[in-house]
Amino acid sequence: MTLIGLVFATAPAPARAAFVSSIGGPITRAEVMERAQYWLDHQPGAYSQTGFSPDPIGSRNYRRDCSGYVDMAWHLGVDYTTHNLERVATRISRADLRPGDVLNSTQFHVILFKRWSNSEHTRFDYYSFGSTPVKLKTNIPITDNWDSHPNSGYIAMRYNRIIEDGASGTSPYADGTLLREPNGSIAVMAGGAAFAFNSMDELNAAGYAGRPYVSVAAGTLATLPPTRVADGTLVRRSDGSIAVIAGGAAFSFASMTELTAAGYGSRPFVNIGWNAYNALPARPREGTIIRRTDDGSMSVVAGGAKFAFVSMAEVTAAGYGSTPFVNVGITAYNAVPTEPADGTLLRRSDGSIGVIAGGARFDFVSMAEFTAAGYDSFINVGTPAFNGVSTTPANGTFVKATGEPGTWRLADGKRTPATPGAGQPVTSLPLGALRAIPTA
Repeated sequence: MTLIGLVFATAPAPARAAFVSSIGGPITRAEVMERAQYWLDHQPGAYSQTGFSPDPIGSRNYRRDCSGYVDMAWHLGVDYTTHNLERVATRISRADLRPGDVLNSTQFHVILFKRWSNSEHTRFDYYSFGSTPVKLKTNIPITDNWDSHPNSGYIAMRYNRIIEDGASGTSPYADGTLLREPNGSIAVMAGGAAFAFNSMDELNAAGYAGRPYVSVAAGTLATLPPTRVADGTLVRRSDGSIAVIAGGAAFSFASMTELTAAGYGSRPFVNIGWNAYNALPARPREGTIIRRTDDGSMSVVAGGAKFAFVSMAEVTAAGYGSTPFVNVGITAYNAVPTEPADGTLLRRSDGSIGVIAGGARFDFVSMAEFTAAGYDSFINVGTPAFNGVSTTPANGTFVKATGEPGTWRLADGKRTPATPGAGQPVTSLPLGALRAIPTA
């Protein structure tokens, strides 16, 4: 990944009809394949772990290496690597590999599965960007050492927000459709996800008494988890509470007036069960963009906190010019914390990166220091928001650094060797930043 001095390659834009997903949103297998093929047909530039190039629609720039290629194909909003792709993917059997899935070797490489080459499923085709140029390799034995890396190190994984082809919109089922599995489990579709009911009483309370359902195969509901619900979906609890989904989280409206002010006055909602509504996360995914409609304020979420932009120019400079945002209510917007979780990585538009510990920002002076601390991804924020983070950590913060033995407790601007208690977080700091803190 690049911190400073990114080099961007350009490529002619294709027809955009095939590219309909949003950054970090649900995406069909067909679109993943289209995106992968685009970099094959329009080579993005030389392989480089410090060079970035645009995706097919120019919505975001992606690193020109193996994991950056997968990030681009999946249309992710965060720069993942082989070490942390599993944050957004689930392990599967190799026998279940389908177009758009990956084979990931944490220490070495990741490749993007295209298709089986034979009916016996002993050979397959895959996309790879392990060196210049982007390649499509065909008829490769499933038992080979792929791209010169040990076969045994590769794990088959599936993106959590992948959509099976043949779907209409974000799923084959329209919002409000009831699905029933053979064991009697019933769920209602909303935003491409299935929200299960805990009981018939809960289903009836949601207004679906006597409503016909669609019989589906066992295991279908598990392929449509609430984690894949589309941004902008409105869901309603039986007591009348309504929330809009942003980054997988529920942002509730304090009143119908607030809902209307956010632009959803005529937008249909889906009634879901009380328990399913309450189970929706309160913390959105990293990189989610939320907007307050009364004054147009926009923020990006990082570490569970909001980082506001001061202008649209700043939004664009941070790389979010084409990133969709979600309008949320004023009350919900204001309730999002402003202090990120320890370990959050923030990047300013000039390439500076800092890590949060005890509510304070500790800056890295080089890429080598960043990687030595064990980090490999970050969230872009606006310059004023980055600069506005405190540089004074809370007393009792525990930290460490590669190259400095032991764990340290920070208090009153000094550090003391200490052992954290069970469950207390320890944040890895830049070595230079830790050594700059005097010992008590």
